[in-house]
Amino acid sequence: MTKFIFEYIEKHVRKFVLFLGLSITVLSMGLIAPYLESKAIDKLVYEPSKNFLFSIVFVIILLNILSTVLSYIQNLVSVQLKNKISFEILNDILRHLKKVEILNLSNYDSAYLSTRINSDSDTVISFLLSNVIKAGSGLLTIVFCSVWLLCFYGAEILAVIFGVLPLYIMVYIVLKKPLYLKRLNLLENQGIFFSVLNRTLKNIKTIKAKVLFEKSDNECQNSFSSLLESIVSFNKISYIFSSMNSICTTILRILILLVTGLRIIEGTLTIGEFTLISSYCNMIISVVTYYLSLGESYQNAKVSFLRIKEFYEMKLEDNGEKQLDLVNRIDIKNLCFGYNKQSNVIESFSYTFHKGKIYAIVGSNGAGKTTLLDLLLGIINTNLSGDIFYEDSNIKELDMYHMRKKLVAYVAQEPYLSVDTIQNNLTANIKNANLKTLDMLLEKFELKEKIESLDEKDKTIINDNIKNLSGGERQKIALINAILSDSQVLVLDEPTSALDSTTIDSLKSILLQIKQEKIILLISHDKNFYAIADEQIPL
Repeated sequence: MTKFIFEYIEKHVRKFVLFLGLSITVLSMGLIAPYLESKAIDKLVYEPSKNFLFSIVFVIILLNILSTVLSYIQNLVSVQLKNKISFEILNDILRHLKKVEILNLSNYDSAYLSTRINSDSDTVISFLLSNVIKAGSGLLTIVFCSVWLLCFYGAEILAVIFGVLPLYIMVYIVLKKPLYLKRLNLLENQGIFFSVLNRTLKNIKTIKAKVLFEKSDNECQNSFSSLLESIVSFNKISYIFSSMNSICTTILRILILLVTGLRIIEGTLTIGEFTLISSYCNMIISVVTYYLSLGESYQNAKVSFLRIKEFYEMKLEDNGEKQLDLVNRIDIKNLCFGYNKQSNVIESFSYTFHKGKIYAIVGSNGAGKTTLLDLLLGIINTNLSGDIFYEDSNIKELDMYHMRKKLVAYVAQEPYLSVDTIQNNLTANIKNANLKTLDMLLEKFELKEKIESLDEKDKTIINDNIKNLSGGERQKIALINAILSDSQVLVLDEPTSALDSTTIDSLKSILLQIKQEKIILLISHDKNFYAIADEQIPL
């Protein structure tokens, strides 16, 4: 885990060194302060002096102000480092998952994934940034305080401190595994609960329409019950762990009080020295307690790291290297595919698609229409047999990322638009967009007037959180982008689902105009739309 995180820290080494330097400086001030306070107490008790009092108070105030300022800067640097690296980890996971075999991700809910990735990334980097410094400074604190106590006050006090340490260690060894397992269960149930919440909020319209209030409530209640059970279970073991540490600490403090108290009574220890010993003993106790709680923190971070590692271990989809400049023909030969081994959605399917034609893929729901398109696009490339050829090149040899970016345009039923301007979405992946053609398409799809009515016009940001465009208008933008591209293959999955009849007629007309330069594949529940198809392919 440490190696994994330090690869990211190396990218921000200057800021990390600054953070390290500030932490050491603040630690040094924390070690000096108790000594100054002890000297002040003895001076005031045995040789009272107003001038000395004012001087030492001034020094202590100055030291605290400087320590506070440096701690503030240290905190700012830490926050920046933590959030930047956390985002970089999250972004790298997303980059990896975008190229993972899609069937491997089908078992995960998107809300669960987003919650899990964000939480785990934050936990891992927070653990390391917080504990690399604390662990190092804690060791320095123990060494400094131990040497000081040994040199000036003998081995008796140290013997008491280190005699109680085995109790702390025993508590950690006994509770380490339960802490890990309970934490893992808690994280999983958190992900499931937020997934249910997301699904509920996403489907409020359907819940209203079908009056599924009680069923939806039960789903939330059941997922919350599991979450609550795991929260209580984790907190029980966590409380036991912290309580046992607290008992050990109390025993240690009582023993220290007895030893130092007897010395004060005997006259071999001053009040100031007592406060210094107490401060340094408390520092050692605090560090020891921290090291043991580090075990709990480590188990939490380990869970998160293993969950991150699980994503990186997911197999990337196969993608070839060969690139084409044009596509005049697509051949499918004896294609078979099933989502599981028990049954095939597509069985022994063969067909040849030629440039200059529109093909309508027809069939009932569940017949495999969208699945066939996904196979043609190379989005699904596992669990299949048979061959797909673009020209004379097997799809397994082709760089399908290049193909889908340059030669194949795809419009989904619910198209994905970037959180970007309308203009940039209209021309996405198009180097030199023909502005006259773009203007014509905007007119044909009756979108120009809508764009002109917006305050920022085509500079308006499309935002999923603020739906400034309707579903139909978003679909039109995706269609215009696909038509405007230099693609050789145009794939449309339910392109008319959110369009009015006038726009559908315009789309038909446009497809007929451009079909000579493309292979056009479409799926639609609107049977009237099939009138423009040269061939209908039943599934």
